[in-house]
Amino acid sequence: MRPGRRARRPACLAGPASSGPTTARPPISGEPWGETAFDRAAAEGARLALDQGVEYARRARGRRGRPATGWSSLTPTELEVVRLVAEGLTNPQIGARLFMSRGTVKTHLSHIFTKLDTANRTELAAAAIGRGLPTGGRSPTG
Repeated sequence: MRPGRRARRPACLAGPASSGPTTARPPISGEPWGETAFDRAAAEGARLALDQGVEYARRARGRRGRPATGWSSLTPTELEVVRLVAEGLTNPQIGARLFMSRGTVKTHLSHIFTKLDTANRTELAAAAIGRGLPTGGRSPTG
């Protein structure tokens, strides 16, 4: 920088150089000072009456598209996990096949057990085979 010149303020600090103390939160990653989308949304929400706020929140969460229990309640990913369990794959093998962690497989299985009212993998595999769920016909090792 040339002598006698002041450094240019970063864009995130745009605004009066000496506006005094402020109670606003600092800008986030390049966001300019001033009203943010959050501030505008918060102000708009604050103007709603309680019943209007409840109506708005309920509207955001529509009716469930599938039943809560039974085979038709399973998501496509849960059905794929069931199919792989019926093939005899372990959680790490299922995770590798579906590109998810072993913990995610366990979570899917927990949801599946609840939805189908089954207690373990053996019951789940038997129910899947009894239902005629197609499997790849592969052995657990390959």
